Amino acid sequence: MGTDIGAKIGIDGEAAFRSSLSAINSQLKNLGSEMKSVVSAFSGMENSEGAVTAKGDVLKRSLNASAEKMKLLQNQSERAKARLATLSDELEKSKQKFGENSEEARKAQDAYNRQVKTVNDLQTQMNRTTTEMNRMEQEMQELQLAVNFQVFPGQRYREETGIVPIRQILDIVHLRMRG
Repeated sequence: MGTDIGAKIGIDGEAAFRSSLSAINSQLKNLGSEMKSVVSAFSGMENSEGAVTAKGDVLKRSLNASAEKMKLLQNQSERAKARLATLSDELEKSKQKFGENSEEARKAQDAYNRQVKTVNDLQTQMNRTTTEMNRMEQEMQELQLAVNFQVFPGQRYREETGIVPIRQILDIVHLRMRG
């Protein structure tokens, strides 16, 4: 008698996914705490070059971790959608073989509905991750503006000329309008 290894592989794959996702979420949480420490360490000097550099470093690592998370979610979503297609076929076969209102068709419908929820939940997580990555990218762009123009957040003009570079104003306005 043969054994169905499909369920075991699915469970093992799900366990590996959850473990990897948990590790990345833990890393992101630690990076969030590190960012709070950086902000605290530079209290009163938030606009200094050291503060901007430290924030940029943490943001860069956070973006990298978020990109890993997104890749993991996308891969899992693809697998979940493939499983959904299989369950859809199985549902139709159950309905044809046993009838619309049979116990088998009901079980197949339940499995299909649970998989739809899984696919939707993954999409929600990807949307949240994308939103968070966009926020971090905007912060990185603002920090990069500060470095490029040697004008740090809060400073209103370039010290050597006493005026605000017009490009900086346009870039900041553009970033604020997008966010």
